[in-house]
Amino acid sequence: MKSFDDMKINPTLCKKEIGELSALLSANPQLKEREHLLPFFRQRRHLSAYIGTLFTNMCPNKIAYEYDLFGDFRADLVIGDTETNVFVFVEFQAGIDDIFRKKASKQTLEWSSEFEAGFSQLIDWFWALDCMKQNAVKYKGIFHPNRDEPPKIWPMLIGCRGKDLGYIEKMRLRWRTDKVLIDSRMVFSLTYDLLCQQLDDRINLESSYWSST
Repeated sequence: MKSFDDMKINPTLCKKEIGELSALLSANPQLKEREHLLPFFRQRRHLSAYIGTLFTNMCPNKIAYEYDLFGDFRADLVIGDTETNVFVFVEFQAGIDDIFRKKASKQTLEWSSEFEAGFSQLIDWFWALDCMKQNAVKYKGIFHPNRDEPPKIWPMLIGCRGKDLGYIEKMRLRWRTDKVLIDSRMVFSLTYDLLCQQLDDRINLESSYWSST
């Protein structure tokens, strides 16, 4: 089982890497998972860890890429906060299609099959994690060696493109995040464009706070 690396986010480097994500998205309308996205995030640890801050009160201090779950499944990115005992399992799906697509016979846009495939991948990960719980000693040793209570583990899906979504599509994406659960956990779902926008907004807000204190 792969171990986690210690991580401390450097705000200056994080802001730089968010800018590099913005540049990548602007230059590449289509992004393949293995060719573009996984190498990009692996080379930008501060950006990768900062994704975890989108979850309330999470201060990431652990990170792992391609985290193995029983061999057949591998989480693209895992972000941990051992102080609050929270982990986020991130699936990076390809950024080729728009998150919604038009079907000739329907007025309502359909979810991209690419995005749905990513959601199915998360289901398999959390099935594997549930199986790991059967080996209580091993599970505790990995995720909460110094605590009695089990960790909170959240699924996160990042995939497809789509920055300027219409009102209905934004509401559908938000509803899906709030209402569609895996193992009783909310699935935080974002496109790459929305991810970049939210991280940029967050780092700018934090930078304003730091400069005023």
